[in-house]
Amino acid sequence: MVLAWRADRIQMGTRSFRRITLILILPVVLIAGAVLATAEVQRHTAVVASSRQVASQQLLTAMLDEETGARGYFQTRESSFLQPWQDAVRKRSPRASRRSARCSPTTPA
Repeated sequence: MVLAWRADRIQMGTRSFRRITLILILPVVLIAGAVLATAEVQRHTAVVASSRQVASQQLLTAMLDEETGARGYFQTRESSFLQPWQDAVRKRSPRASRRSARCSPTTPA
């Protein structure tokens, strides 16, 4: 009878140990998954932000080139000074070019 009681006790100890192990491991796995998912979201956000920053910088450069061309043309009225303007308009996206077409100066013939 003592042996049966001891066997039951060992078996209960093993079950308890498995439960405790599961209770401890499960949160660790869930937290690790959450950390990895958060890192992936952060990496994706950084990649998107970087590409948008590059596009913004290119747009700013094109706008500065347009301004340089316009300023040179307005001061001298020589069409050769419109070259930076025309290059910048070609570099910009078609959507931005459509917006600026309403404001672009007419090139004298």
